[in-house]
Amino acid sequence: MSRAGSDIGYCDSDYRENNTVDFQPSEKEVRESLESLGFSVEDVRLGEKDLDLYITHETIAYDFIDLDWDSYNTFTKEDYLNQYDNAWAACCGAEYDTDWRRCGKCQEAL
Repeated sequence: MSRAGSDIGYCDSDYRENNTVDFQPSEKEVRESLESLGFSVEDVRLGEKDLDLYITHETIAYDFIDLDWDSYNTFTKEDYLNQYDNAWAACCGAEYDTDWRRCGKCQEAL
């Protein structure tokens, strides 16, 4: 019996280098998924074990650093709005005060 893939000339351990199998979504698929939830996608960085997302919703920008793929696959819109790493106000780019729903610098209501 032969190992999977050995009959067509590649080893299981180098599937990513040969682009033969990719179990994670592509950047385009991640963008489309987030846009379907109502987010504007500023940037997506894909890794083997996690991804970085930079998205905006209404007047707030959200950063997700090292979001694991399992979380990405199960997150709902509410999860993205509540479980971010950083939130930034769109008015001037300062940190967003979640308790007061105001920009941390100019105090504009968001």
